[in-house]
Amino acid sequence: MRIERLGQPGVVLFTPDVYKDHRGYFTETFNPHFGFKAVQANQSFSRKGTVRGLHFQDPPTAKLVWVSSGAILDVAFNLKTGEYCTQELRAETPQCILIPKGYAHGFQALEDSTVHYLMDVPFSPNGDHGINPSIVKWPVSPMFMSDKDKDAPQFYR
Repeated sequence: MRIERLGQPGVVLFTPDVYKDHRGYFTETFNPHFGFKAVQANQSFSRKGTVRGLHFQDPPTAKLVWVSSGAILDVAFNLKTGEYCTQELRAETPQCILIPKGYAHGFQALEDSTVHYLMDVPFSPNGDHGINPSIVKWPVSPMFMSDKDKDAPQFYR
């Protein structure tokens, strides 16, 4: 497995080994050495152009994110600095990204995509927060997002 630190503290890209043969392939999608204990698993399907996020919650949560079909531009937004980094994740290149506590998370579907994320803290509707995703330069147009995300506040330090 290759482990790569991305452009923000604590944001890590894992590229697992892929074992291929005539039947297809096998790869690891989660292991405790990824850095946290998962307590909740989520899956979303998004049509091309859809933006989900930028979401964070209180109490803070870490997420491990990967794509099983399609491709996304994933965003880790540092809540302390207002800086963010992006990483393209594609189903045909099995990788996962660790979004640590203290970050908002979001993504745009570059094509119709199924995204999985493990969380180290259960989702809390009362602690759910967001930042308006318009602060990110998204690559796909037209862009689709929920009213909740459109109405989220801009980030102010």
